[in-house]
Amino acid sequence: VHLENNNMQLLPASVGQLIRCRLLDVSTNLMRILPPSIANLTSLTTLNVSKNRLILLNPILARMTSLTKLALHHNDLKEIPEIISTLQGLQELSVSNNRLTELPHSIPRMTNLKNLLAAGNRLRTDPSAWGLPGVSHELGFMPNLIELNLEQ
Repeated sequence: VHLENNNMQLLPASVGQLIRCRLLDVSTNLMRILPPSIANLTSLTTLNVSKNRLILLNPILARMTSLTKLALHHNDLKEIPEIISTLQGLQELSVSNNRLTELPHSIPRMTNLKNLLAAGNRLRTDPSAWGLPGVSHELGFMPNLIELNLEQ
């Protein structure tokens, strides 16, 4: 379902009825929050909420276990909940250009993650504490990681 670029301030709660939906693109709108009913979209593999005004990421999104791509870039997020690590199928997480100062400590548990894009934040996270060869300790447990972008 493509609902991008519609000046939407709210996503209707009825979106939770689209239980067979595999892609939801609500990018380039004016949303500050997502309705809890979005967690009913358990077949969703791609969720694009980029270029909105999100200030909060509801931890209930952890129920969306089929997600492989989560695009949250260009929002106003100050934090990503630790529970995001329960999305074990996630291969791409894009949180660039938000207001983040830290990434969840649980991220190294996301062993299927291929792309972690968090540029354009004011991160105090030190990737050398994570574990990639030549970078750090814990990211070494992320064997599928191909792209890591934490540039300021």
